[in-house]
Formats: sequence, structure tokens, C-alpha cells
Amino acid sequence: MEQAVVKQLDSLVKLSELDNKIAVLKKQLEKIPVAIAEKREEFRTEERALENAEEELSAMKKDHREAEGALDGHLEKIRKLTEQTSLVKTNKEYQTLLGEIDVFKGQQDGYEEKILELMEKSGEVERQIRVAKEEVDREKAEFEKEETKLLAEGEALRQEMETHESARGEILPAIEQANLDTYLKVKNLRGDAVAEVREELCLGCRVSVPPQQFADVIMKEAIQTCSHCQRILYSPQVVEEKKEG
Repeated sequence: MEQAVVKQLDSLVKLSELDNKIAVLKKQLEKIPVAIAEKREEFRTEERALENAEEELSAMKKDHREAEGALDGHLEKIRKLTEQTSLVKTNKEYQTLLGEIDVFKGQQDGYEEKILELMEKSGEVERQIRVAKEEVDREKAEFEKEETKLLAEGEALRQEMETHESARGEILPAIEQANLDTYLKVKNLRGDAVAEVREELCLGCRVSVPPQQFADVIMKEAIQTCSHCQRILYSPQVVEEKKEG
């Protein structure tokens, strides 16, 4: 058993473990801004509903003011026409004025009905707005709480990743360049570059390893790679023996 090979393999296994942990942490970190955006969108949905209701109420109030203005105009016209009825000299003129008054009164009824309808609808919308504001306040509080939690989780993940990256940096100088090149090439191809061999089986690709190569992996005279997946092969027993020695 070549101790230099054992040391190389030990370092490669540790590097692989660290890279796998870093990859997991990166995926978890990538999910955090997505989760925050989803929570923010839920909150914004409630906000938009409130904004729409407030715009609807504003439009109703405008219609209400316009209807009241129109009603006041009609009442003024009715008042003036009524005053004129005492000044006309003929029955025909009198009947004409009464006809005009009836027309304006009919329009008056329409405006009054519209005003009453707008008042009822405005009251319902105002009630909906009060409920919506309560919901928005609740959603906002929940969002801010969840955002704070997720940001804290993200910071913890970043710190953990920095620790692993620091440890990775300490391992790299111990690995020979040729072995490191093989490791990086396979890692880019497969996602992970080191695989355990157990009972003549590469656990990376689940393909059998020839008996002689399996024996070479155990003896650890040289770095061995899987002929199928190209991963660097190792046996935990070898690493453990090195540690015990």
C-alpha cells in the first residue's frame, strides 16, 4: 500500500464530500430569494385587491358627487319653473310649465335612486376595504416575519458554505495536479467525481468493477478510476486504515 496514494485518495474523498455539501448549500441558497419573492407576491396580491377596492370607491364617490350636482341643478330648475307658474297668463303656458316640471321631477327621481344606490354600494365597498386592510396588515406582518426568517437562514447557509470553502482551500494544495485535473473533469461531467467501491460494485454508476481492479482499489498502489463512469474509486477501509496507522 502506497501511503502517498492513500493520502491523495483521502484528500480527494474529503474534497468530494466538501464539494457535495457546498453544492447542496448553493441549491438551498438559490431557493431563498425565490421563496421570498413568492411570499411577497402573496402579500402584493392582497395589496392590489385593496388598491382596486379603493379605486372603485373613489369612482363611486365621484359618481355620487356628480349625481348630487345634477340633482341640485334639476331642483333649481324645478324651483324656477314653479315660480314661473304664478306669472304665466294663459292656461296653455301654465300646462307647458307643468309638463316641463314633470319631466324634471322624473329625472329627479332617477338621480335620487342613483344616489341611493351609490350610497349603498359605497357602504359595502367601504366595509370590504376595512376587511381588506386588516388582511393586508396581517399578510404584511406575516411576510416581514417570514422574510426575516428566510434571510437569517440564508446568512447561516452562507456562513456554513464559507466554512466548507475555506476547508476546501486547505485541501487543494495537498492534491497532485494530475489527480485534481481528473477530479475536476469528472466532477464537471458527472456532478461528483469520487465513488466508493463495495463488493466489486462502483456505487457511482452501479456497474461492476473487475475483480483485479477491485483488489487494486483495496491495495491502493495507484489511483483507480471506473471504466464506465470515470469516477475516482476508493474503499473506505483503505482510508480508515490510513487514519488508524
